[in-house]
Amino acid sequence: MILSRYKDIPTAGTVVKKKSSNPMIFLIRGYLILIVLGTILLKCPFSLKQELSFVDAFFTATSAVCVTGLSVIDIGNVLSYTGLWILAALIQVGGLGIMTFSTAILLFSGIRPGFNQQALFKSGFTSQEDIEPKKILIAILPFTFVLEGLGTASLFTQFGDLPLDERILYAVFHSVSAFCNAGFSPFANSLTDYQFNPVVNTVIMLMVISGASAFWQCRKSRIFSIFQRGRFKKSRCIPKSSCSRRRLYP
Repeated sequence: MILSRYKDIPTAGTVVKKKSSNPMIFLIRGYLILIVLGTILLKCPFSLKQELSFVDAFFTATSAVCVTGLSVIDIGNVLSYTGLWILAALIQVGGLGIMTFSTAILLFSGIRPGFNQQALFKSGFTSQEDIEPKKILIAILPFTFVLEGLGTASLFTQFGDLPLDERILYAVFHSVSAFCNAGFSPFANSLTDYQFNPVVNTVIMLMVISGASAFWQCRKSRIFSIFQRGRFKKSRCIPKSSCSRRRLYP
């Protein structure tokens, strides 16, 4: 009877086994799942204008998720509008990171991420352990989408020779691609036709710089320190007059 009471208590061996699980396995598994899912979606008929081999679809999905910008196809002629939206989504998730979106989905669903996932997620943005992942997401996601929205609006004004739906798609796609440093473009010759357009060149350069350095600057600065619990309570000073009163009248 005594032994049955302690049957469900984890032993030292099981505790060590749980602690020794590598959170990087979760990250690698997430990227692999996203690449496979992207490959399947890019192979679907609604994503294609022309025939696309499995190898080319797999290469394109991998390049988008890993934001390398390498492509073996003319994505503007091979992929349909739906395919380009899917490719932009892969770039966005890959650029911000699997951990960012998986943590956001869990938190917005009311599920608290595991300790390893929280530690891996926070390590990409800050070295301060006492900041909740939700606070980091509140700082990161609006920052990202506001910048990409401004870039989209600016590029939209410069793609006036395109149909409205294609104009919106290309503006969003180039904004996301530039911010995530992916280098993809639906145009066959990339942005060569806009090489003398100051607005397009300036916006793309600012988006690339913002995406490449903004989170690093946030990590090095104290921007996340405002989300620490009790920060303002700890930093609030008591006036001298009140201190003297406390001494005189304990």
